[in-house]
Amino acid sequence: MTPDLETKLFAKSLSLRLMLREIIDLVGTGPGRTCLELNRGQPVMSSAFRKQGGTWHTVVLSESSRDEVVSAGGSNVSVFNGKTLPFEDKTFDVVVITDFLQRIPDAEELIAECHRITKATGNLIVNVPHAKRWSLLNLLSSTFGLTPQKRGWTRRGYTEAELFDLIKHGFDVHTERSHVRFLLHLVDTIVQLRIMRRGTAGQVPDEAVLGIVSRAYPFSWLAYQLDALLLLTKGYYLLACAKRHAWRPRKAPVLNDGRRIGDAVLSKIKA
Repeated sequence: MTPDLETKLFAKSLSLRLMLREIIDLVGTGPGRTCLELNRGQPVMSSAFRKQGGTWHTVVLSESSRDEVVSAGGSNVSVFNGKTLPFEDKTFDVVVITDFLQRIPDAEELIAECHRITKATGNLIVNVPHAKRWSLLNLLSSTFGLTPQKRGWTRRGYTEAELFDLIKHGFDVHTERSHVRFLLHLVDTIVQLRIMRRGTAGQVPDEAVLGIVSRAYPFSWLAYQLDALLLLTKGYYLLACAKRHAWRPRKAPVLNDGRRIGDAVLSKIKA
């Protein structure tokens, strides 16, 4: 996909724009920082991160994704080898992971690598699909064939407790929020189903994808406005910001009321 077409597609994807806004809010600005982003290959996001100041590096999942980010003006772009990250210990002030963890087979190993390359005072920002235990949309998606495997995922996503458990050995979560609520996610799901019906991933012409997304944009905008009535509900993506600490494997004790400590901590953060 050309940079121009990628930009147009991103502009018509309200969910991606909301995701970027939420992440940028946590990333902040800082000219003297060294930062890393890991994503599946989203040139517009990569460009937006670089505008926050500092020196940015990008890790993507494929050679084609690297070419897209580079063609959009990105530098310091490498491809994940499935095991390690090609950086020295304690290199980065900020590490951002988005649309990545659910696509790899060993997320725990990657988090350990992120801990290794993050400075002692650094932050980890993680954005993942929210694997709601009871979700009508997830059920409908699977029923119509939009499974995690069709999306290129190795798992459906993470619950709040699962995300906390994943990063707790090396990071302390100090901010946790969710975004993209029911109605907007419903429109996104319908769009993805329409694209899937046109062909398998990578076989639908880019212009056709842009046409489908563009026609759905008015419905996405309306859904987003109506979602304001659902502020007390959880969104379909989780976003967490965590501070690095010394690596300490932690077990998950159970409180007297039956809750895991991760659930209790997350409840306190949101209070």
